[in-house]
Amino acid sequence: LWNYLPIIANKNSLYGNLTILDVEGNKILYENGLVLFTIPDQEKAEEVVHFSLLQHSYPRSIMLISGGISGIIREILKYPSVERIDYVELDPVILDLAKKYFYDNWKEMEQNSKVSIFHRDARRFLKQTDHKYDVIIINLPDPHTAQLNRFYTREFFQIAAERLHKNGILTFQLSAAENYISEGLAQFLRCIHNTLLDVFNQVAYIPGNTIHFFATNQSKTFNIDPDSLIVNLNTRNIKTEYIREYYIPFRLMPDRIHTLSNMIKPLQDTKINSDFSPIAYYYDLIIWTSQFLPKYNKLFEKFSGLKFYQITACIIILFLLLFILFFFIIDKARYIIYCSGFAVISLGFTSIALEILLLLSFQAVFGYVYHQLAIIIGFFMTGMAFASWIAIKKSKKSNLRFLLKNLIIIHLAVALIPIGLTVIIKMLSDTSELTLDVFISYIIFPAMAFICGGVGGYQFPIVSGIYFDRTKTGFQNTGIIYGLDLIGAVFGALLISIILIPLFGFFHTALLMSILNVLVIVFIVSGIYLKK
Repeated sequence: LWNYLPIIANKNSLYGNLTILDVEGNKILYENGLVLFTIPDQEKAEEVVHFSLLQHSYPRSIMLISGGISGIIREILKYPSVERIDYVELDPVILDLAKKYFYDNWKEMEQNSKVSIFHRDARRFLKQTDHKYDVIIINLPDPHTAQLNRFYTREFFQIAAERLHKNGILTFQLSAAENYISEGLAQFLRCIHNTLLDVFNQVAYIPGNTIHFFATNQSKTFNIDPDSLIVNLNTRNIKTEYIREYYIPFRLMPDRIHTLSNMIKPLQDTKINSDFSPIAYYYDLIIWTSQFLPKYNKLFEKFSGLKFYQITACIIILFLLLFILFFFIIDKARYIIYCSGFAVISLGFTSIALEILLLLSFQAVFGYVYHQLAIIIGFFMTGMAFASWIAIKKSKKSNLRFLLKNLIIIHLAVALIPIGLTVIIKMLSDTSELTLDVFISYIIFPAMAFICGGVGGYQFPIVSGIYFDRTKTGFQNTGIIYGLDLIGAVFGALLISIILIPLFGFFHTALLMSILNVLVIVFIVSGIYLKK
């Protein structure tokens, strides 16, 4: 993976894979392949801290989300007004690595009484703390994944706004470009900008290779003025290497601010990024494909304009055409076999979609899923095995009509489960009780995985029984059933994770799964009661 780059350390934790590389004297910490921070990187540390704290009249209480050992806390401690720094890092192994490989940086914060270190998910921490802050600094990578995206959503911004003092500031930075912003990047930045404006009264930004966003609900006008920043820097006697008299005016040149403002001003159709409609990481995918897979970039850009009613209408029309074709042309025996085949494809699609929905939901609620993968998938597979065992016992002594009715019941259940699942997940996401976390994590989610796996496991023997009854040559058709199931699963895995959930959100994706299974029920019922 690292192409013979010098690896200093590589560790797996409950939350991901951590790797430290030594590149030309710089130590770079990667988490799951994404750069968390580089040491030394004095310029970034100064930008993250001073662009934010110089705008506040008297910053006393600071919350830092990730990256404290990269020199950021050292810069915060330069402010004499600062009384408290709450540094929240999800993965304690990062801090273990810091003790060993970045000891000087670790010692600075570990031995300072103003600094409190918390090994928690920052969102859960903010939900459960009663403390309020003058400045909340998010020092995380761009929303490349669903896990990172949850720190750039309306729900998180609302939590942060509630934990800010009256004149408090929320700040973070996103990758951009010094002199040119493509349409794909502008679309991504507009989305984040619009999401901030949905929660905060005022939003400001500083252009550059990284665009720094600042959001506040303070009543007075919130403008980033280079002269004011320089005055505050000198008055507070803050010693810096980069954020100085010559650098601040350069970053805040009026023409650059004006150009950026025009590019990222939300449009009428600009979407809002949320936990259960994570559109920002779809836009991030468009940016990524423009850099590494340009031949697919235009395709993803076109998909971004899709409406839910359009894709729903396409599915319904396709099913109607297939229904007309098979119902009026082929005989009843083959019609029932084809219905069963559609049922297998549909449930293969829905089963994998439910599994992905559960994994992404867990990540949205708790902020991590790495060590929970085995538990959720394990219970999913256990549910499949248990339900298959029950279905095999039933199907051995059952006639065709009984099997078909069971198939209808399965798809009726599958039509209801996705909607019910999204409602439950939304309720779970609203809880802030720490005592419920273990119960939700190790009881509720595994139970939901067991049920979702069960519907898929129950169907396979039922469909096999229908095939055996109609073809009388079961061996040659068993592989066909399994192949159809895998076809549905492949399309489900790709469409759900890459397109449907980011574009339409959890609820509409669940609704689409329900519609798909209702259409299958129409096929089967027609075969039983209408087909001659």
